[in-house]
Amino acid sequence: MRRADYLVNGAMMVNEITFCDGKKLSGVIGGGAVYAAAGAGLWSERVLLAAGCGEDGGEYFFPWMDSYGLIRDGVQIKGKKSNRFFLRYHEDGSYEEGLLGQEETDWSQIDFMTLAPEEMEPYCQDIKGMYNIMDIDADYWAGMDDIKKKYGFHIMWEVATATANQEHLEDFYRILPTVDYYSLNLKEARSLFGLQEEREVIAHMAGLGVPVYFRVGVRGAYLIEGERIRFMPSYISPGEVDPTGCGNASTAAAMVGLVERRSPEEICAMAAVAASFNARQYGPQSCMNEEKRREAETLAAKIVREVTL
Repeated sequence: MRRADYLVNGAMMVNEITFCDGKKLSGVIGGGAVYAAAGAGLWSERVLLAAGCGEDGGEYFFPWMDSYGLIRDGVQIKGKKSNRFFLRYHEDGSYEEGLLGQEETDWSQIDFMTLAPEEMEPYCQDIKGMYNIMDIDADYWAGMDDIKKKYGFHIMWEVATATANQEHLEDFYRILPTVDYYSLNLKEARSLFGLQEEREVIAHMAGLGVPVYFRVGVRGAYLIEGERIRFMPSYISPGEVDPTGCGNASTAAAMVGLVERRSPEEICAMAAVAASFNARQYGPQSCMNEEKRREAETLAAKIVREVTL
C-alpha cells in the first residue's frame, strides 16, 4: 500500500442533483468522503480514502480516484449498490437532501456504508491527519480516540448534519476534547447550540477551546482559534457551476493547512481555493496534476497577499 499522509473518512454516494433553475443531473458521484478527498488531494499527493461503497464502485468511484491519484486501499465493498442520494437546491441557496425513493430518509442506510474505527485502524498507523465527517456518536468517538492516542495523528471532525441539534449537545461537548479541530456550517451551529445570531455562535465557539473552521455559505468562512478569529470571504472564480460539496472540500483543505501549521490566513486561503476549484464542474474535480496544484498555490498566495495588505 502506498503511504498516506492524510486519511478521509465519510460517505460515498451517487447523486441526483436538481438545481434552482430546474437543471437535473443524475449519476454524479459525491458524498462527504468524495468531496473531502478532492479538497485534501489538491494540497497533498498522499491522500487515502477510507469508506464503504457498493459493488458498483468500479463503475462510479474507482476511475475518478485513479485519475485523482488517491489511494483507494481503504475503500471497502459493503453492499451490492452504492447509496443513491438526491439534492434539490432553492433560489436562496438552501437545499433538501435525502436517499432517493424515500419520503423520509433512513440515515442508518447511509451509516452502514461508513467505516467503524476498527476498520480504519490499519490505515492510521503513519498518517498525519484525518478528516472525518461523522455523527455526534459517543461510542464511535471513544473508539476513534483510542486509535488516535495510539498513533498520534490529528483529527478534523466535520459534524454531520443529521445529529447537529440540541438533543446531542451534551455528547458533543464530551466528544469535542478528543479531536483537534472541528467544522460546522451556520445552520448546523444554530441548531446545535440553540443560538441564532452569528456573532453569538462565534463567541460561543471561541470559548470552547478547540479550533473550528466555521462555514457561512457563499459569504466565506471563519477560522476560530480561541480569541484569534480570521474571516475569509469565498473566492468566486468565473464559470463556477455547482456548489455541491464545497463545504467538505474546504474543510478537508483547512485540515491539511492546520496539520501543516500554516498561518491562519494561509489555511483560510487554501480552503477558499479548494471550494472554488470544487465548484468549477458538476461533481468533484478530476484528473489532479502538478499544474493544478501550482495554480492552487499561486491563487492561495494571491488571496493571502490581498487580505494582509
